Amino acid sequence: MVTSNERIVEAAWDGLAGKYWLPDQPGMCLAFVRVIVERALELPERHFYRAWVTQRVETTFPAATRDPIARDAERSFTALGWNVPFEERQPGDLLFDFSAAYRRDWGTTLGHTAILLEGDRIAENTEHPSRGLRKLSTTRLPTAIALTPLEEFVIRNDHNKGLPTRVIRLPG
Repeated sequence: MVTSNERIVEAAWDGLAGKYWLPDQPGMCLAFVRVIVERALELPERHFYRAWVTQRVETTFPAATRDPIARDAERSFTALGWNVPFEERQPGDLLFDFSAAYRRDWGTTLGHTAILLEGDRIAENTEHPSRGLRKLSTTRLPTAIALTPLEEFVIRNDHNKGLPTRVIRLPG
């Protein structure tokens, strides 16, 4: 029987290979993860938000009134009891860092999320390097989508004791 994690990994690789559309504009990390998970688990569009993202973080971020942000998803999945220890991570798990993406103009962090792939690599939607916000040794597609070594993700999140805030394993 194929696990949900295995299906998520396969869908992530299909998306990275251009077999279907992925949100590729900077700052769309949760939408990127949502599209992959919905495709992998054959869920209706936006089911990820409607069924699972139930906890909302107070923010003045304009788009957060319309769509959840990564911090909302992390809080919701933690409340559902889906977190696993970092040491037990598996390909297909979702990684969250609630303290990433600080926006001074909104006075909050938006959080960040990515999908763990084989070989401790992650698929993520992050700021495009041309914006000068991050200098990473990643494999970049022509958009804000990147294939990043987990080590880089951990280094980026060093303010968080060197580990992503949460490792989430979806049921199934």
